[in-house]
Amino acid sequence: MPIYKPNTNLQIANNSHVPFRAKRAAACLGFSHAGFTLIELLTVVSIVFILSSVVFADWRFGEKDLELQRAAHQLSQDLAKAREMALSAEEANCGGSSKSNNFGIHFESSWPDHYILFADCNGNHQWESGTDVLLETVYLKKSIEISSLSPASSFSIVFIPPDPIVYINTQSSSTLSVVTLSNGRRNRKVKTNTTGMIEVD
Repeated sequence: MPIYKPNTNLQIANNSHVPFRAKRAAACLGFSHAGFTLIELLTVVSIVFILSSVVFADWRFGEKDLELQRAAHQLSQDLAKAREMALSAEEANCGGSSKSNNFGIHFESSWPDHYILFADCNGNHQWESGTDVLLETVYLKKSIEISSLSPASSFSIVFIPPDPIVYINTQSSSTLSVVTLSNGRRNRKVKTNTTGMIEVD
């Protein structure tokens, strides 16, 4: 009598020979022989690209806003530094035996990327190149610039001990200075008045 051997590979409707158990398992798990179409793949890639672009743009804007905030606080700290140098009667060598304990910050509209800390050697309450002593040049980050100045397009803020007396654009009363910093998207203002109050807005 011939021995019957069962065929483990059953003929499937699409004429492909697939093990029955594998076919049954795939059906139970919900797998399909159909793959992604080209349009579906392109749609998914487009969505991922758009989401990545939005996240990257938000990250860049956030980084620039943080740099702007840091620059504004750095300027306020430098103004406070000049004030403290005057309060502590620190002296700067102006050449020979001449010394000065008047210190200030100078701004120029033609210097959008920096400002200077100086010693007012001739006592005229403003920066004068060749006479006053340059102590430090402070450069802003590349993405930050000084976009506007008030009360003039060029002025100094000078602190005179012992109080100290504050001169803004050579005026010691009822004057407010406003230095506006910008990152091209947002602005921060650093304000100083003749009482010596420094505020970041």
